[in-house]
Amino acid sequence: MRLLPVLLFISLASCKGGKADGQPSASDTLPIQPSFAAQSLWNDGRAEVATYASTRVVYGKPRSYESVVITVKEDFNQQFDVKTDSYERTDLRSMMKVNIVQRIQTDSYPYNYMTSMFFERSAPNILHKATTSSQEWCGTTFKHITTDSVVHYAYDSYWDGEGVGTRTLRSSVFFEDQLIYTLRTLDFANGYTTKIELYPSIITSKAALSEPVSATVTVGSDMLDAAALQDGSSFAATECWRVTVKRANGQTNEYWFSKTFPHVMYRFTSDDGRSMRLASVRRSAYWQH
Repeated sequence: MRLLPVLLFISLASCKGGKADGQPSASDTLPIQPSFAAQSLWNDGRAEVATYASTRVVYGKPRSYESVVITVKEDFNQQFDVKTDSYERTDLRSMMKVNIVQRIQTDSYPYNYMTSMFFERSAPNILHKATTSSQEWCGTTFKHITTDSVVHYAYDSYWDGEGVGTRTLRSSVFFEDQLIYTLRTLDFANGYTTKIELYPSIITSKAALSEPVSATVTVGSDMLDAAALQDGSSFAATECWRVTVKRANGQTNEYWFSKTFPHVMYRFTSDDGRSMRLASVRRSAYWQH
């Protein structure tokens, strides 16, 4: 048995500003705030480091573990499409990076996941690039998504029947894992509802990726008390935006975001047994030793 998807992470598989296969672009399906990442907070030279007490059913048992979500501004150079070492270059572009780091201990061995997503600052609904890797005692799997005129998916899996391969994914579709960032950039309005197309999480040890399904996104207002957060949390009762994402197949995920900028995610639950509860959040230049 292997670990199935761990964490949500919706990655928009769409080329920016365009439409493909007759589908509406992501900017048409979710009312995002393009100015979210332009705020001065992200220019302070530090990252937002949010730690969550998390649970997931693995091998038939609920497992408790810690998830760390890092959100930070980075300057990319277009030649290599990575964070630049030289700020004298003329091909720089300003990006937002979201890292999700997880280690889940089972009775026999741990599962380790590291996922990085990148978004242009003006387009928090459009995934520019993503990588994710899984490591456990049975093997290592790596996946890579890039977006230009189409969405490219490459993988190197230890599973028989998968191995090394590439495929093209549908445009104008979100991945589940992306939502942890994209939903916090919504132009929130109580009672708002819309439909999106949704790929499942890519944070798994397998390269197989099922076709996207339709999902209904609904925004509401909710009061989240401290008991719903991590035990011992210092957070008081908080008024939140509650975003429900219900797939056509019935699976439902819910997210709670602070009503004040930068709309930190306080809680996540899924009816498949996954959950995240905010334990702490801080701003840190974690790369400085």
